[in-house]
Amino acid sequence: MSVDFYTADEATTKKKEFAAALMRDPLHPEKAALSIESRATHVSYILNNWQYDREVNGYMAEIREEKGAAATIPTKEEFAATLFSEGNAARTSDVKLDYFKLFAEVMGYIDKGKGTVVNNNNNLIQQRNVIVLPAKRPAKEIEGELMEQQRQLINE
Repeated sequence: MSVDFYTADEATTKKKEFAAALMRDPLHPEKAALSIESRATHVSYILNNWQYDREVNGYMAEIREEKGAAATIPTKEEFAATLFSEGNAARTSDVKLDYFKLFAEVMGYIDKGKGTVVNNNNNLIQQRNVIVLPAKRPAKEIEGELMEQQRQLINE
């Protein structure tokens, strides 16, 4: 039985997209199919007919030659979705929090700050867009250093 959901050009484009998605997550072909198609009948057809298709395998070889190892690395969104899914599936709250913290960092929800380290009187200080005042020296002595810190903060 032959089912033609796509024109020849559409099928070629979809097969290339499926090959790229399958390379990023080869253990989950259903995710690769769902990433290129939302209709259930089409996804089922793709899974049953394209997973071991010669054209798809050829496209995968082309991608591997062109991009090398980078072709197998998931996108930021795919990686974040995996972290979110694993977090929801985790059994303990500690593990859930670890997954969700990683998810938030990947998605940029947590501001990491620039975190430059300043050596001030042999005390290493994590500087996060604030002026650091040493407690042991009078302000008059460190006025130049404070002005320089302020200039750096303004320029960031």
